[in-house]
Amino acid sequence: MYASDDLYTLRQAAAFLSVSEIDIRRMVLGGDLRAWSLPNSKTMLVRKRDLLPFLDPGAELPVARQLPLFGDERQHGAA
Repeated sequence: MYASDDLYTLRQAAAFLSVSEIDIRRMVLGGDLRAWSLPNSKTMLVRKRDLLPFLDPGAELPVARQLPLFGDERQHGAA
């Protein structure tokens, strides 16, 4: 049996977390919450599993890591 990963609109995500839709939009724009949109659609979708950590305030939130494209020259001693 495969686990399903429910997708919520921003309005549904806000209702799930008992916050405003504007709060969800701020979380997405701030990079705290991942969201996707379908081609040719303005509707943004959020996975339920990305919302679950926000239900438990003590839980550590998953943060996406981004590797640097170019190395930081200051770390290598170059001036």
